[in-house]
Amino acid sequence: VASRDGRYVHVHFGRATSFLIFDVRGTQLQFVETRATTPYCTPGAAEQEDHESQLKRATESLADCHAVIVMEIGEAAVNALASRGIKAFRARSTIIEAISDIVANHWHKPS
Repeated sequence: VASRDGRYVHVHFGRATSFLIFDVRGTQLQFVETRATTPYCTPGAAEQEDHESQLKRATESLADCHAVIVMEIGEAAVNALASRGIKAFRARSTIIEAISDIVANHWHKPS
């Protein structure tokens, strides 16, 4: 989850400096860790290295996750995450509300 305050989903994927990692099992939610990442949508970042390399590095830090929840995310990032089997969800709510909604209405377990 991309959040600055640990309560609300309110950070754009490409501007996140960290992600809150949760383990969700059924209706049980457990915080695991805060994982640092390097934002790739920052002024001057394109001058330092190419956008594709920056996006790859950002998605690599989430390789063991099944989903990300962010306020906003571009299609290139959605596709990069999807290529790793990670679903991207947009939300503008509390973290608990966002996770609950996704589990109840959008998360389909493989049969």
